[in-house]
Amino acid sequence: MSLADQLAAKAPPLPSFKASYKAIYLEPIAQSGEKLTIGIMAASEKQHKVIQTINNKTITCMYGRNASNISNLISLTLNHAHEHLKNGGNINAWQAPLSGISTTETRETRSNAEMEGILFQAITSYSSIYNGDILVNGLNDHLPPTISEEEEANKSPLNIQVKSILSQRNEKLAKNLSKSIIGNKGERIHIDYAGAHYNANFSNFHVKTLSTAFKFAKAKLYDLQTLRSKRQNEIGDLQQFELIIQMAAKPTNQEQDTFKQIEMTADEQQLIVIKTENPTQLVNRILGKDAA
Repeated sequence: MSLADQLAAKAPPLPSFKASYKAIYLEPIAQSGEKLTIGIMAASEKQHKVIQTINNKTITCMYGRNASNISNLISLTLNHAHEHLKNGGNINAWQAPLSGISTTETRETRSNAEMEGILFQAITSYSSIYNGDILVNGLNDHLPPTISEEEEANKSPLNIQVKSILSQRNEKLAKNLSKSIIGNKGERIHIDYAGAHYNANFSNFHVKTLSTAFKFAKAKLYDLQTLRSKRQNEIGDLQQFELIIQMAAKPTNQEQDTFKQIEMTADEQQLIVIKTENPTQLVNRILGKDAA
């Protein structure tokens, strides 16, 4: 066996998750040659993701009174990229809807952290001004939560407050809170509210560590998706499934960006995300959907 073969035999296996990505540039002043990375678009065989890499605060600092126009331009561009991938378009075939927008060449890579790991690689390669959760917390914060973490999340203040309020207003529906359910493949999932017609998981984005909240929210979307598959097999389509996110009345830019990311993830799974400001609004949502 050659030395190269020996080294190859000792090397760890390549990550199974493979995706392509490209950075999206904005040239603020035509023909200036100055380019600013405003987003990353990434796509695997079954997933796609488009994220903004410059937050609203930075845009305001850079462009002052013109910040709103730049923000709208960025949103239009990234939404166009998202719709292209959502509709099955190839990442290589995407063309910017506006002049002054360009992209890098498409790169293929792999990651054990799946799509979040792909985005981490793209950000560290092309976006020096990005300061969001993906970069700050690295790959480790985006691994699937362990069982102990899930159990701890179920004891969150939000779940406790919802239980207290719902128990006072409708004791019968309160019995639908915090249900452990076996999926079609024998997997155990947790649903914060599993009713006769309405099912929901809860997440709080008004917290210190948004990266952890985002990770749990993604796991809760997966549980809702699993429950939907199980219920459709059992009783058809007469069910509703939602992820309810609690946010501050005036959320920070980071909270808004994180909410947008979870909305895009939910959109890929054809699930609904609802925004509330407090546990009482959350309970009102449950009562409005399942009290009949």
